[in-house]
Amino acid sequence: VPGIQKVYFSPDGVYSKVNLSMLFNPHSGKFLMDEQEIHLVTSTQDILKEKRAENPFKDMVMLGDPIYNLDGGDSMMLASNEDRSTNKAEEKIALISRLPGTRREVEAIKKTMETNGFDVNLKTGIEATEDVIKGIKSPKILHIATHGFFSNDLFLHKDSPSKDNPLFLSGLLLAGSENYFADQGVRTGQNSEDGVLTAFEAMNLSLENTDLVVLSACETGVGDIKNGEGVYGLQRAFQVAGAKSVILSLWKVNDVATKELMTIFYDEWVKTQDKRKAFISAQQQMRTLYPHPYYWGAFVMVGE
Repeated sequence: VPGIQKVYFSPDGVYSKVNLSMLFNPHSGKFLMDEQEIHLVTSTQDILKEKRAENPFKDMVMLGDPIYNLDGGDSMMLASNEDRSTNKAEEKIALISRLPGTRREVEAIKKTMETNGFDVNLKTGIEATEDVIKGIKSPKILHIATHGFFSNDLFLHKDSPSKDNPLFLSGLLLAGSENYFADQGVRTGQNSEDGVLTAFEAMNLSLENTDLVVLSACETGVGDIKNGEGVYGLQRAFQVAGAKSVILSLWKVNDVATKELMTIFYDEWVKTQDKRKAFISAQQQMRTLYPHPYYWGAFVMVGE
């Protein structure tokens, strides 16, 4: 629409699986992100909410490269190291592959943020646990780099009463999750949680003053569709928990490209002090490295 620069959009139905910013205008020869600023919201009701002030503190919690098998065994390949998806129900008994790119990602971001005055609490390997996430108290930024999932039966027994609840069907895999599945649902004993953070659990986190949650994982933006109420899944759960904005993915993500996108994003954020402008700039820079939208269009920012 001529003259309109900012559009608030609450996707419903199939549109919740599409990143509008990557749509190409054949008349102008530009992507939509170059012509209009698209603000995604989980519900149109969010537009009416009073805008919250930014968290003035510079504290950040990061988790990456979890060790899914706490027994130290060699992991078989559930998904390629080139993506962060585990969305194959027929392979749910297989072991879970490490994502070495996530360690490089969080370590690079940690260096950038600490150089700019942030107090960064980084947990990797056996320390990247579900307990850590459940114990946080509203950091300014929460960044989680791991496998994500959305499936009707991948992580639930077929007779589970929760099998139709979208809040139990999407989540993140953390340290020890492989042991949990190998033991057919028995907790590992090495931490008090099973290593699977579901959207239901995420909804109850303490994120009242958190400006941004970054889910650097695969298909974290997917969820069941409720007419007029947005997408129910991880994106909704983290916002219910209090997060002002959430960055998440809509499809399987290339590990290397994700690391580059995220490091560019944080570099731009500390320069501009505007996370939305930084996110758009990061995607535009990624386009020069990876022209195809698959590489830079998977992630979207939802919320303020």
